Amino acid sequence: MNEWIKTGIYVTLALAVIVGAVVSYPKEEEFKLPDLVGKPLFAEFADPDAAAELDILEFREDVGRISEFEVARDPETGLWVIPSSADYPADAQARVRDAATSLIDLEVLGEVSKSASDHEMWGVVEPKEQMDAAQSGVGLLVRVKDEKGDNLAELIVGKRRKGTRYQHFVRKPGIDTTYLVRIDPTRFPTDFEKWIERDLLRLNPLDVERIILKDYSTIKNQTPNGLRGTINRRFEADITRDIEQNKWILNKLLHYKNNEAEETELLDTEELNATRLEQLVAALDEMRIVGVMRKPPGLGADLKAGKEFTDNQESLLSLTGRGFYLIGFGEEEPELHAANGELAVSLRNGVQYVLRFGEIADVARESEEGKLSRYLFVTVQLDESKFPPLELKPLPGGDGETDDGMSAAEKADLDLRRERIRRENQRLKDEREEKLNEARQMIAALNARFADWYYIIPEDQYKEVHLRRNDLIRESEAAREEGFGIDAFRQLQQEGLRELPKKEDQERRKSN
Repeated sequence: MNEWIKTGIYVTLALAVIVGAVVSYPKEEEFKLPDLVGKPLFAEFADPDAAAELDILEFREDVGRISEFEVARDPETGLWVIPSSADYPADAQARVRDAATSLIDLEVLGEVSKSASDHEMWGVVEPKEQMDAAQSGVGLLVRVKDEKGDNLAELIVGKRRKGTRYQHFVRKPGIDTTYLVRIDPTRFPTDFEKWIERDLLRLNPLDVERIILKDYSTIKNQTPNGLRGTINRRFEADITRDIEQNKWILNKLLHYKNNEAEETELLDTEELNATRLEQLVAALDEMRIVGVMRKPPGLGADLKAGKEFTDNQESLLSLTGRGFYLIGFGEEEPELHAANGELAVSLRNGVQYVLRFGEIADVARESEEGKLSRYLFVTVQLDESKFPPLELKPLPGGDGETDDGMSAAEKADLDLRRERIRRENQRLKDEREEKLNEARQMIAALNARFADWYYIIPEDQYKEVHLRRNDLIRESEAAREEGFGIDAFRQLQQEGLRELPKKEDQERRKSN
């Protein structure tokens, strides 16, 4: 057989395969099933309020494993929670309802195939816990249950029909028939963060007025009484923002040597890095969580721990394993410190968030493979500096003093002036008390939300809000103009110089 004949045979066979594939792909007129076309696939599932549990299984071909997600309605509170994340609230209530109602009145557009051998082609192979990592054509399994655990609807969503946006091939588990329906699979994500309120702090960046940075590390030590932490402090900075002038002001700067604090000031060659501070505030506004873990019981919303907690070795291991340490054992209220410092952020209404940064999280993030995460504790407290003691006006003539010797007109005038001041003082008291009550109510609500959880945040967001001294302070404009850098000036400072050298002195030192 010559080469031309061989080539002709190969071409003929290839054409036959192509023609067979084209013929086997169902035409639009073949997508029909008179019994079900135009009818709901789950006729008995009509009430979305009957749904009490939603299970989603997805086979991730990129990693060759099943990703499973579940949301369920708490029978006591009626709220939706995430059982796989210690019953963390599924704040995206609308998403839960949309997912459940997607299967109600799910109209059948047509029948595609009755053969199980076609399941892989249409992408409706059922995902299971144990399956070949190289398996292809695996669909998305969605299951809705009622409060008794009985299935209301169960569906495998397969490939999208070419040329359409929402038409997908589907089938019911245990049934070989593949149907065509209109459905949006994006309503069934398996990513934790898509089912929760991702805005962790819920703060308005324009309301941020004060930032307190505490840069320290806590090192784990083993003592005869168990695991303890030793603090290595580096620096603290108290900064406020003049919102009207959009200017950052350094109130206090502490440096630590052998854990002994020394208050210092910025050098002539230094200034606050306003750009970096604005980036910090923006990062707080955008801070999101990628996971949660329930913290051990007995640790209050304010992270105060009593003796019952400190005597529980399992609870202490839960803390230290995630980078949080109770310092001051033997005292009435030991103080909680984090492995990587903390940040306090105050709003104009006096509400202050305290963020404590733990260790790298050992929890896999399926949505962002290979990226690091970090444990975080969040508490909220009152910023007392926003509520200084009132400076009330004294009453004229003194309060309760006699007014003998005054005429009736003078007494009337004095009483009038006293009454005006009493009203003004009372107005100031009422106004302060109202603001205090509003702040306390907000603090209570936020602490109730944060109380039970270790939060897990992306490592890149941690780096945005965890400022070191070199992040906070930069070379001043004057130093840049003079061409005299911070390192050189710090050397001069050791020689006793506190002011920026004159240009001729700079040139002389450079020449030497």
